[in-house]
Amino acid sequence: MNTSNCTALFYFSFSVKPNITPFSPDTLDTEETISFNVSCQSNGSRPAAFIHWLLGQQQNNVTLNSSTQSMLDFKTVTYTVTSTLKYRVDRRYNAQKLICRASNFAGYMETSLTLSVKYAPTVRVENKTFSYNQSSRQIHSTLDGNPTINTCIWHHRSNYGEHIRDFMVNNQMLTLPTVSKNQIYQDTGEYVCTAKNGFRGQNGQVKQTGYGYVTSNAPPVITADNKDNSIQYGTFGQSTELKINVYSIPKYSSIRWYKGNILLGPNKYVTTEESAMVKDVFHGVDVHLDGYRVTLTIIDLQEADFTTYTLRLYSDNQYVEHEVTLESVTYWSFKSRKDKTIHSETNSDSNVFKFYVLNRVFRWISNYYVSCVSDEYSFKTQVECTASKNTTSDHNLTSKHQWIRRRSSEIKEKYMSD
Repeated sequence: MNTSNCTALFYFSFSVKPNITPFSPDTLDTEETISFNVSCQSNGSRPAAFIHWLLGQQQNNVTLNSSTQSMLDFKTVTYTVTSTLKYRVDRRYNAQKLICRASNFAGYMETSLTLSVKYAPTVRVENKTFSYNQSSRQIHSTLDGNPTINTCIWHHRSNYGEHIRDFMVNNQMLTLPTVSKNQIYQDTGEYVCTAKNGFRGQNGQVKQTGYGYVTSNAPPVITADNKDNSIQYGTFGQSTELKINVYSIPKYSSIRWYKGNILLGPNKYVTTEESAMVKDVFHGVDVHLDGYRVTLTIIDLQEADFTTYTLRLYSDNQYVEHEVTLESVTYWSFKSRKDKTIHSETNSDSNVFKFYVLNRVFRWISNYYVSCVSDEYSFKTQVECTASKNTTSDHNLTSKHQWIRRRSSEIKEKYMSD
């Protein structure tokens, strides 16, 4: 008879089922970001038992992640087999079974552990849209962690990441503070819930955050960045554009421009709109927003066109309006006796500014008092001058305009002789 067949027959005839040592305790605490080590031992088997590791409801075979040692008891001709599993599980396996199964020809035996997987919370914040007249304005978060928590820290930021405000409450539900009707639109933005339960997440951080976007519907708003553009400028005989920035969710339904009580028509006036980044103030903080720029183009400016214009933006049978004044640009040029233009400029809307003159170039500006460092007004070198609006001169003249005209005349006589 073949020796190997005899050996197999011996094992088959005299094999002994493995006896496995039960886990005690039968619960394994672990974290989803850290690998665990667990050992399982069978003894008294003949032949040596083979140990399998099975994970979860589907009994996924994770035996390849284990190492095994086998020892033979020569007196009983039985084996003690120890298997050590090194593995990392995620939150999906919390409260599921890890089975150690030892088997040979004679049968099998198994023991199991219940996994308690600790993991940082997953934070989710719902997206919300509030109507203009909605009284209850609440935002809900969901915190899924082990151990469980029910608190988070809330803050509000713009769509461009600018921090707007923090909230004193730390509940899973945030109730927005009551604000006046004209501030309701400022509740729009991203709401962030930050929570922790002491365990690190897959991102390596203890603090976990969730984000939800809130849209607070309201009538159109003329944004704060228009405050320095209440006066705009144009040149007689040319075309110009009046521009106004707007924030509107939902978007306004129609645009109308007025001059006095007269609705402007399309022949001389052209209205356009475009998406634009605008600036406003949300709850006391300067923010950037996705808004619109409304432009009125006026063709062939005449004297009557330099006046005040009113923009009306309509939404739900109501409107908001904004006024902008168009003023004429003051244009100065000095010419030599040969009618050659030496220098020309347009005016500035600043109250005080500095400029420089060099080589017969000088600038007078309407409604400004101009003073220069050099009393001789020498134009052979660069001279610094200052223009101040609505200030009085000390030249014993009844009008600063007389002084400007006189000095202008003196300069022309002295330096415009070529």
